[in-house]
Amino acid sequence: MNCQRIIRNISYSFLANIISLILGILATFIFPKFLSVSGYGYYQLYIFYTGYLLITALGLSDGVQLKIAGKEYKDLDFDEQSSLFWFSTTIQVIIYVVLMFLSAVFINEPNKKFTLICACIVGFVTHPRYYLYTLLQGVNRLKEYSHIIITERSISIVISVIALLLGFENYRLMIVFDVIGRIFSLILAMSFCKEIVYRKVNFSKKVFTKLIGYTLSGSMILFAMQTSVIVIGINRYAIERQWGIEEFSKISLAIALSNMILRCVNSISVVMFPTLRIIDSKKLPVIYKNINAVLMSTIFFFMCFFKPVCYLIGKWLPQYADSLKYSILLLPICIYECKYSLLINTNLKNLNKEKIIGVINAVSVAASIIIALISIVVLKNMEFSIIGILFALSIRSMIGEWIIGKIFNINIVWNIISEFILSIIFIFCMYYNSGFIYIMIYAGAVVTYMLFERKKLLGILKSVIAKSN
Repeated sequence: MNCQRIIRNISYSFLANIISLILGILATFIFPKFLSVSGYGYYQLYIFYTGYLLITALGLSDGVQLKIAGKEYKDLDFDEQSSLFWFSTTIQVIIYVVLMFLSAVFINEPNKKFTLICACIVGFVTHPRYYLYTLLQGVNRLKEYSHIIITERSISIVISVIALLLGFENYRLMIVFDVIGRIFSLILAMSFCKEIVYRKVNFSKKVFTKLIGYTLSGSMILFAMQTSVIVIGINRYAIERQWGIEEFSKISLAIALSNMILRCVNSISVVMFPTLRIIDSKKLPVIYKNINAVLMSTIFFFMCFFKPVCYLIGKWLPQYADSLKYSILLLPICIYECKYSLLINTNLKNLNKEKIIGVINAVSVAASIIIALISIVVLKNMEFSIIGILFALSIRSMIGEWIIGKIFNINIVWNIISEFILSIIFIFCMYYNSGFIYIMIYAGAVVTYMLFERKKLLGILKSVIAKSN
């Protein structure tokens, strides 16, 4: 793959996620403005439920992506892919029909019943769509992948915002529009992969064997992708059970603010995996160090502006002003999640270290469960719970980076220590203190970090300028 095509792929993915980010910002600031605190809480509860839908696929799509990454779409075995697609789709439909029935029968609270049933309907859509767009990612058809993402977000969020502005302030309507957006994105994905979808299906023993193999190899990748969702979800669920839907609503807004940054970084990680597959392995350590310098410098720099942004959000959403302080504790999660998603997980996938990925994430989830039990059930302290989320995900990133350092034979001690210190300075200056002087103290720490990384940053800048000429 030439440099021009890599840049074009990054551009497609980045554009899609920028549009998705803008729409996400619109939803984050408009929905809680017009919905009641409890209404926004139930909408976020629906989003919370849908975040776990991929778990029932057990990693099949991710295993397929591992196998096909770097190939051309036309070179795929369409008969095999079609059989895998329809077999897994059939299984998922059965699972979510059963879950929908159980929700309708055993959940008594009407609002929770509605959100669960809608989440099950989304389950019918999510799995076939996810299978197809991870396949498109693997074969670098990122233009089509981008169209799927934009379609889904545009329909669900734009229509919802218009409805709210017209006075339809009902969270159930927002959920219905989200379901419609996902259905349209599935239809589009099926049209892009018609050679796979509209094909005679053969459920043979060979296909079943392949399905088991792909699932086993992809399960660790899926677990890695879902770990942050699980870690945050454990604490969110405990908060909802302990303090109710309104506190859940407020903490969900803080989490939504952090997720906006992660969405942008994930747009690049989509491109990186199939790209790394065809890069000379000797170049990977240098690429790792350079990307790390750029990524961390960018994130730390933009974090300088977060305190003023929180102040403005508090003026726009006064009912959430008290909970916005928690977003300051959550923001350093972006440091570790961005690094893990873009650099650590992507490189470990490329090196076929799925078992290592599984162990790292299992440790992180175990830590989060223990911290959630202590902070929420025993201490009943929400602040400690949020710090626990940061601790669990930072440990995951540090362990992963240490392993990458061993594999690439590079010194990563500076990375781990400097990023940890900057995270502590950020929390101290932004959470426990207020005023312009503390923002400047943090900004000074960021400038110092960038001065230490100046050789890498300048080298990358010169390389980009040279290639553009």
